[in-house]
Amino acid sequence: MSDLVWFITGASSDFGKYITTEGLHRDYKVIATARKVLVLASFVLLALRS
Repeated sequence: MSDLVWFITGASSDFGKYITTEGLHRDYKVIATARKVLVLASFVLLALRS
């Protein structure tokens, strides 16, 4: 696990979604904000699989 922490706003659309997913795949700690709660739920599932 990396010590890097990414703070991402607008994680529910396009570029923010891509950057959030990429950070999680690289095992970085990610703090993400989004207007669509379901998108954040999918990031939680992705993080739990890692």
